[in-house]
Amino acid sequence: MIALLLCSKMVVGLLSFVGVIALMGIFAPWIAPHDPYANDILIKFAPYSLDHSLGTDHLGRDILSRLIYGIRPTLFLSLLTMLATISLGTIMGLLSGYFRGIVDEVIMRIVDMMLSFPSQIMIFAVIALLGVDVQNIIIANVIIKWDWYARMIRTNVMKYRDRNFILYSRCIGSKESYILGRHLLPSIASEMAVLASLDVGWTICFRSEGGSVVSHIILDVKNLHITFEQPKVSKQILEDVSFSVKAGKCLGILGESGSGKSMTTKAILGLLNRDFQISGTATFEGKDLLQMGDGDLRTLRGSAIGMILQNPMTCFNPLYKIGNQIYETFDAHGIFPRDQYKVEAINILEKMCIHDPEGVLQKFPHQLSGGMLQRVMIGIAMSMNPRLLICDEPTTAIDSITQYEIIKEFQRIKAESNVGMLFITHDVSVISHIADEVIVLNKGKLVDRGPFSEILKNPKDAYTKLLIEKKLAVADHYKSVLAQGGVR
Repeated sequence: MIALLLCSKMVVGLLSFVGVIALMGIFAPWIAPHDPYANDILIKFAPYSLDHSLGTDHLGRDILSRLIYGIRPTLFLSLLTMLATISLGTIMGLLSGYFRGIVDEVIMRIVDMMLSFPSQIMIFAVIALLGVDVQNIIIANVIIKWDWYARMIRTNVMKYRDRNFILYSRCIGSKESYILGRHLLPSIASEMAVLASLDVGWTICFRSEGGSVVSHIILDVKNLHITFEQPKVSKQILEDVSFSVKAGKCLGILGESGSGKSMTTKAILGLLNRDFQISGTATFEGKDLLQMGDGDLRTLRGSAIGMILQNPMTCFNPLYKIGNQIYETFDAHGIFPRDQYKVEAINILEKMCIHDPEGVLQKFPHQLSGGMLQRVMIGIAMSMNPRLLICDEPTTAIDSITQYEIIKEFQRIKAESNVGMLFITHDVSVISHIADEVIVLNKGKLVDRGPFSEILKNPKDAYTKLLIEKKLAVADHYKSVLAQGGVR
């Protein structure tokens, strides 16, 4: 059958086309002309050119490079889902169509029940029950599609089960499993191929829209107020701030020093002392963090909720080696046996692309650069597999080159994990590289919110407009200096 298919020029042409697309995905790092995550707001929505063959998107990212890099996860998820779905559907369809009787009756009633449920509701139910990751997305697809395969394959099996070549095999004493695998399965292979080709396209469409389907809110802050109270002093720090963070997405909090950015996260994590009066709700995975006791919050901090602070040079105790300070986190949460501490710590540093990780464990903080210390802090936070990662000005106290490397690290984390991210900064350019949505704080009040591209094009508040204009003015001056061939 395969030989006959390969004789068709159309089939060969289609297979060759799919093969070329797959190879582009495999070799994406070598053939993509640009970094798919590199933002440049000065060239957003640029038309096609020699440098950007398909133009750029709303954040100035090269569209062709993003398409090429998007091939790998799309094909992987689509093919894996197709194989799992067609395997389960084929088994059920073969058993139902060949054995008939009570087997057929039970399987078909299950299929009827599954088909009676709307597919989108089934997806929400599965994701809510199992959680959001690639494996569970595949399971959700299989659950809502196998019944369709089973019914179609059963129909084709019934068409062949009474043919003479099947009866002859039974007459000569062939086992049922042999008949199913040797005769029936090849006979319905062409129909299975058609179903599979349709299902790959459906899965790709599902994945392209999947962000809105499977992303769920992991942190929901409503009407947050913070007041500093002392006998003769009362000052409103934060007033009626509400926002939410979704799994796999990044919410940026933008504002100048003193706007209430860091106070917001400290209130959520219970890090403010009794001089501060806090009201509102901060719901994390169904629990209000503002109503939890210190002991319960302590178990969440560093595990389910990771935090990365600004100025890494001051975040590590100068009296202890890096290894000891990593082990301290392991001790606090008890997730690794003590004899595995060193191995796990080395794995953390290797993931952060730190050279000579074993040697780094023996060094004191002052012996490492700010960028390396920040990578260590990110590695510690991610080693606990947090569902929420709070990044409080993580690029503030490091140089521009190191800033770029740290931003790349956060982009990698965002691309490879499903962690929700709350990213605090006063730098418009930094937030443009990482945030899906932005809220702007000014003097303790939320003055603007929306996708970064919308904030950039149409800021609703005068303060936000001023931030954007100042940043663009600096960028325009920089480009003009470059165009003149030097710095004055």
